[in-house]
Amino acid sequence: MPDWLHALQPWWPDLAAFWRMGRHGAYVWPAFGLCALALALEWWALARHAARLRQMQSLAAQATRPVAAGAPCHDPSHTAPAPQAADAATTAP
Repeated sequence: MPDWLHALQPWWPDLAAFWRMGRHGAYVWPAFGLCALALALEWWALARHAARLRQMQSLAAQATRPVAAGAPCHDPSHTAPAPQAADAATTAP
């Protein structure tokens, strides 16, 4: 076996010794798990934030797009005022 392969050999005799980590496994593995959980939560939060930003950009692009002539506009500020009911004084002869 080449000498450089000896550097790749594990220093623990079996898998149980690896999990024990020289009596530090009770601290190492929960810390490793919490770190993995924190990274997963960060990834999830960033993905949600990016999706929310894409949705807001899409809505902003739709709001600034010109409306074709005759197409209904769903913006309540663009609606024509409601016709006023004629009062009796102005319609009576």
